[in-house]
Amino acid sequence: MTVITSPQDEASAPRRTVASVSPAMHVLATIGAMLVVAFAGMLCAAFDSVSPFIKAFGDNHGTVGALAALSCTASMIWRRSHPWHMFGINLIAAALFPIGPAGTLIMLTWVIPIANRLQTAGAILGAAFVTTAALWQDWIRPTEHTIFSNRNPVTDDLLMLPGYGYVLVGAGLLVLAVSAGVVRRYRIKVAATEAQIRDSERVASSLRGEINRQEEREQIARDMHDTIAHELSVIALHASALEVAAPDDETREGVKAVRRSANRGLSELRSIIGNLRNGDDSKYRGPRSSINGLTNIVDTARRAGVRIQDVIEVRSAENLAATVSNGIYRIVQESVTNAIRHAPDSPITVSVIGGPHEGIKVIVASWLADKSEPSQGAGSGIAGMQERARALGGDLMTNVENGMWVVRANLPWRAIEDGGQ
Repeated sequence: MTVITSPQDEASAPRRTVASVSPAMHVLATIGAMLVVAFAGMLCAAFDSVSPFIKAFGDNHGTVGALAALSCTASMIWRRSHPWHMFGINLIAAALFPIGPAGTLIMLTWVIPIANRLQTAGAILGAAFVTTAALWQDWIRPTEHTIFSNRNPVTDDLLMLPGYGYVLVGAGLLVLAVSAGVVRRYRIKVAATEAQIRDSERVASSLRGEINRQEEREQIARDMHDTIAHELSVIALHASALEVAAPDDETREGVKAVRRSANRGLSELRSIIGNLRNGDDSKYRGPRSSINGLTNIVDTARRAGVRIQDVIEVRSAENLAATVSNGIYRIVQESVTNAIRHAPDSPITVSVIGGPHEGIKVIVASWLADKSEPSQGAGSGIAGMQERARALGGDLMTNVENGMWVVRANLPWRAIEDGGQ
């Protein structure tokens, strides 16, 4: 199947997230992200904040910070399905509460793969802002209350991270998050490209198969033209010669019937050969016949000496869809042909009755040549009739009833305006 994408689809292609990890790995990654955000948020909330907004909570500022950290921790669950929403929540929480930039930086790795250039720049600036704010608050705290400080176990001197150290830490965290986002964006693009390549390979394989089928169709058409069409032409030619030299009218009529049958068969065969060479499967419908041609089947059989009775009563036949009309003709033709071939001396009855309300019922019955029952579904003729009936929305059954071989088909009525041509 060929998939055609519009320019709008191509522009939005990078926004599609490709699942490149298993569900178990995704769960483990979610748990890891939640642990990192929770630990970093609780650690930052445990220290005094210099933000006037947090100081307004008085002694409860630690509890407020812890609740904000837990909220950001929970947001990691939806980082995959709603990356922009979760990024906004973590950005706002980190800007207002002393919980650090961990959640914002993690979400940055999820929004970069689905963002355009302007959105990417805005997201990076937002993450840089909350990272700088968190590190700046730690740097301006009293010396003994900073996160990045430690005492020398020997001299008990307080060791502080210098200003450039804070800059390096902030830059390192930001570069790490941006790099992870760029790598994820690249992997998504690679996966999308590989998917397009696989689609292209499937299309190419389909085209190669169609070319091979077309070559086979042309070979079949050549073989049919060289063998069957030639033989039918010879039969028609000999029949014409015999028709001229026939000693009486009865013989002349019989030979004329043979010539007509050969010419009809040759005409239908040429139609089939033409469709095979054209190779358009979607438009092939085979030689067209109609329910009005049923009398020709019966008359031809009678001229050949077959005892055949027919009851053809189809109301509003002129409104019957060509597909159904052709299907009825082919089912009757195949049924009569089978009856003549397997029991040439047995009488045949043909019944085609129906109308717009009840549908069409086709019954073709003939006496068996002997007492042995033919095998059900033997040969391709019955299978072909059943497939034709199913394609029209009906059904066809064959059975032995009271010593007779009976073909029963029930076909729905389909008018021309209902889609039949």
